[in-house]
Parts: sequence; C-alpha cells; structure tokens
Amino acid sequence: MDAGLKRCAREVRRLPPLSPQQEKTLLHHIQRGDREAREILIRRHLSLVIPIAEAYQGSSPNLLGLIEQGNLGLLKAVDTFDESCRQRFARYARRCIREKIKQSLMGPLDSVRETQRGLRTQRTR
Repeated sequence: MDAGLKRCAREVRRLPPLSPQQEKTLLHHIQRGDREAREILIRRHLSLVIPIAEAYQGSSPNLLGLIEQGNLGLLKAVDTFDESCRQRFARYARRCIREKIKQSLMGPLDSVRETQRGLRTQRTR
C-alpha cells in the first residue's frame, strides 16, 4: 500500500463508529432526502472498504481500483438499504461492497454473458 493510501486509511479509521441509534437517525434523515446525513453515513463506513478490497487483492494487483469499486458498493448500500429488514447497515454495506468488487473482477466475462443472454432473448421472439 502506498503512502497516500496508508494516510487516507489512517484518517478514515480515526472516525469513531456510529452507535445503533446514530445510524438509525441518519438512515431516517436520508430517507427524507438529507444529503448531509448521507455524507456522514458514507464517511463513517469508508473504513469497511479497504480491508475488503485488500482481501481481494490477490485477484487483482490494482488495489486502488478495488477500493474504488468498494466505494461504489458502499454508495449502493446507502441508496438501497431497507431499515425494516432488521439488520445493521454495516452488515448490509459489507455485502454490497463485496458484490461490487466481485462484479468488477468478473469484468469482461460479465459483458459476454449479458450479450449471450440478449442473443438468446432475440432468438426466442
């Protein structure tokens, strides 16, 4: 990990974790369209991304690319989390981060599959 990334990781880890009540309050505000609450929730959960990305580093030498994909997964988690499912946001966010990183590692194969599905659909019409 290069010096800039290490510095960034340290800064992210310095932020204290949210209590369940703080998390619930932020999620409630986000549902009402509060962009500041969304930003706070994202910043407080950035610390989830780096360790997950590092776990997949053996599959890709580009750690920054994996972190970028993990960040996109975190954004997806913020936008799609359902409070009524009775799980902590962090658990859901980890799943979204992993899924996004895995999708990015599949890369070109995924687009080939999509093309093949499209061709099959056209044939059946």
